[in-house]
Amino acid sequence: MPLLVCHNCGFHQNDGTICRSCGTPFFYHPTTSADGPLNRPTLPKAEANRARSFFRRVYRIVNYSSLAFIIIAILLILHKSHPPQVTADPQAAQRAESKIETSESAAAAGQPEPLHLDSSEVNSLLYKDLALGPQPLPQTTPDPTSNSPQVSPAPATPDPTIEEVQSAVKDVKVTMHDDQVEAYVVFNFHGEDLSLDLEGKLGVNDGVLQFQPTQGTLGSLPVPQAALDDAVQKMLGSPENREKLKLPANIRDLRVQNGELVVDYK
Repeated sequence: MPLLVCHNCGFHQNDGTICRSCGTPFFYHPTTSADGPLNRPTLPKAEANRARSFFRRVYRIVNYSSLAFIIIAILLILHKSHPPQVTADPQAAQRAESKIETSESAAAAGQPEPLHLDSSEVNSLLYKDLALGPQPLPQTTPDPTSNSPQVSPAPATPDPTIEEVQSAVKDVKVTMHDDQVEAYVVFNFHGEDLSLDLEGKLGVNDGVLQFQPTQGTLGSLPVPQAALDDAVQKMLGSPENREKLKLPANIRDLRVQNGELVVDYK
C-alpha cells in the first residue's frame, strides 16, 4: 500500500490529503515508498479553487491598497495646509528696527540688553528683508557654430543652498509660542505651489544659527521625524549655508522664549 510522508513533521500514513499528526496539507508528496511508487494525492478541486481565489483576493487587496495610499499621499501633499493667523501691524517694521538700534547701541556702550521681538515684528522684518521672487534664468553662452544661444547646464549641487531655497519661496509666515517657532512656507515646485509647515526650536552653536525640528507637514501630509531631521541636517550642514547662517559677532544667543524672539548681545 502506498505510504505518504508528511514533509512538515515526517509522519507516515497510508492515505488522505492532510497530515493526521500536524494537519499540514499534502501540497507535494514523495514519489517512492517501501512498497513501490506512490500515487500523488491532490487536494479536492473545490478546495484548490478556494485557495487560489483567496490568494488572488489578497493580491488584489494589496495592489489596490498601495495605489490608494499613493493617491491619498499625493492629494495630501497638493492640498496646502491652513496658514497661521498673523496680526498685521503697519508699525511693526518701524518698531522692530527701533528696538534693534537701541539694543545694538546699548551693547556697543558695554551695557547689553536682550532684544525682544514679537511675531508681527519678526514677520515685518522677513517681508522687508527676504527677497521673494522667481528663480533666476539660466545663463546662456554663445556658440560660434550655431545661431541660437546655448544654455549652460546648471552645476550639480548635493544639497540646496540658501539662495536656491529662497528663490522658490513665495510666502512666509512665522508664529511663536512658548519656546517654539512655527514657520509656514509656500514654495513653487515644478509649477505647483506647495506648503511646508515646520515647528521647532531655535538656537546658536559656535556662532551659527541652528534649528531643531519637532514636527512638520508637507501640504496636509505629516512628515516623519527622521525625514525632517535628515533634511534640516543636510540643509544647515553644508559649508555654504553655514557661512550664510553665521550670526553677527556681537550676538551671543538667539532663542524663542514666552512666544517672543529673544536676542542676547555680548
